Amino acid sequence: MRSLKIIFVICFIFINTHLQAFGKIGHRVIAEIASRELSKSEHEQVLKWTQGEPLWRVSTWADEVRSDSSYRYSTPWHYVNFPYGKTYFDSKRSAEGDLLFKLFDLDEKLITKKLTPREMFESINFLVHFMGDLHQPWHIGISEDKGGNTIDVMWFNKHTNIHAVWDEHLIEFQQLSYTEYAQYLIHKFSSAKNNYCEGNYYNWAQESRNLLMKINLEVTKKNLSYEYSYNNLSELESQLYKASQRLACILKKLVKQEKNNKEFLELNQKIQQNI
Repeated sequence: MRSLKIIFVICFIFINTHLQAFGKIGHRVIAEIASRELSKSEHEQVLKWTQGEPLWRVSTWADEVRSDSSYRYSTPWHYVNFPYGKTYFDSKRSAEGDLLFKLFDLDEKLITKKLTPREMFESINFLVHFMGDLHQPWHIGISEDKGGNTIDVMWFNKHTNIHAVWDEHLIEFQQLSYTEYAQYLIHKFSSAKNNYCEGNYYNWAQESRNLLMKINLEVTKKNLSYEYSYNNLSELESQLYKASQRLACILKKLVKQEKNNKEFLELNQKIQQNI
């Protein structure tokens, strides 16, 4: 009996480790940059929702809380996989939901429902985290390789998989704190005049999937190191920055209680019905 419990714990740790898009540093980078985009009044409102916790701190809550069995239901919300060569609507989503389902659901609920302080706290925490997941391309993954979790590679001669390389290894290899990385990305990207906030969660998921199709074809070498980092880091950093800007836009919209447009509502309904 004791051996079965040990096996369960090992499997639970393995599953959770490989669903943490961008790892702690990546999620905190996104949240830190987003918080700097908010006005003083917007920041104060968000802090009320997070019960005084800064965005960087709550950005990893959705991963941490899965250690509590009462939150195990949220595991499917961290990703969405569908077959190679297919689109999201070509296949039925999980009855338990997925990343796209939950982002649309959270957004609409945060605007239209009167939530208790605890419900608001959890909903904002999930939203902040899932915006990071949405921009990690292997979380808009291919069913056949389980979002890259079955693509075994070496990272500087250590066994891992390609999903984990993009979750954590590429970022940790830079040896920067989340505040240092946030400042670096602001310096690198803030002068660009891109309107990152055009579109919605579905459009942004398509962007991530398109990027996945590009980087998936590049996984030809099994021992990844300096060259792979050099070739892919800019794409990853662009995703981090996009996620931060879009998160800030979503939070600003929620503070203003702006209603979602017709396209958003129609997509939400279509996703809800795609079971």
